[in-house]
Amino acid sequence: MQYSSFKNYFYFFFTIVFSLSTVNAQESPKLEGRWNLNIEYEGENLPAWLEVTHSGYKTLVGRFVYAFGSARPIAEIKVKNDIFNFNIPPQWEKGDINMAFEGS
Repeated sequence: MQYSSFKNYFYFFFTIVFSLSTVNAQESPKLEGRWNLNIEYEGENLPAWLEVTHSGYKTLVGRFVYAFGSARPIAEIKVKNDIFNFNIPPQWEKGDINMAFEGS
């Protein structure tokens, strides 16, 4: 009799966890994942990639590789009306201005 109770409890717990993970998967933004990109800069198409993941309940963070080849952390990716944007501080680039990116 106790085995049956444990078995029912396990199925109940599994159903709740599975249901919650399905809801979270449905609420995930379309932007999450890894994307191969071509960025047009001064008349050239440069290869890049963007990786977007969740951090906490609602913040999107990521990593970005651009023409210079190193994966750069992105502190926050903002999305509004199907347009995303993020900034990256200079690393090897000359100057003090953040690089700003926007896409849809």
